[in-house]
Amino acid sequence: MEVIEAYKPFEIQETELTEWKQRPVKNSFFELVLIKEGQGTQCINYNEHQYNKGSIFLLPPLKCHSFSIEQPTKFVFLKFTDSFFKNINRITIDRNEWFKEASYILSNYNQLPGDIIKNDVDRNHLESLISMILQESRNYGESSINLVTSLMTSVLELLIRNIKKSSYFELPKNNSDDRITKMLTYINENLDKTELLKVENLSDVFMMSPTYVSEFLKTS
Repeated sequence: MEVIEAYKPFEIQETELTEWKQRPVKNSFFELVLIKEGQGTQCINYNEHQYNKGSIFLLPPLKCHSFSIEQPTKFVFLKFTDSFFKNINRITIDRNEWFKEASYILSNYNQLPGDIIKNDVDRNHLESLISMILQESRNYGESSINLVTSLMTSVLELLIRNIKKSSYFELPKNNSDDRITKMLTYINENLDKTELLKVENLSDVFMMSPTYVSEFLKTS
């Protein structure tokens, strides 16, 4: 399975496609997908769900996904890693600890296919925020990074609110062992450093057997 790496901590792209030419892939980053026009099927971890105009999907890191396009579809792809929120030299608020919690929730909800937003008011909010981010990125680029960071924080707050209010969010079954929580946070913080994510390194860092780490990753 191919893993797509993130070369920037934040990236937004609007594109219209009539065919999804990529084979199923895994990302090393979070990806929020807004369907502006079109119809088809989303697949995540080989489970399928229909999409339509206004559908919003969250694709967490290292989850296999693809789309099957039935009608020409206009996508907005919003990709981000935790490092986007951690450069406190460019923002006045240290969001490091906040994003650790957000990253944990986004990575560990019950990641079934389908629209992550069930509330129409929140859907409208998200569409407006994504539109603003797209506009700022096109017109101002680096000069609007502070505003984009604030808008992205609002996007994540809305996602987390919907996850917490639904049946999506489930704590890992092994949450009695604090090392599991710490290991998940460590993985999310080092998605761009493949050497650190090897079973051998994880077992050394968290003092677990390689077999246990390997089995846990297979079931996560």
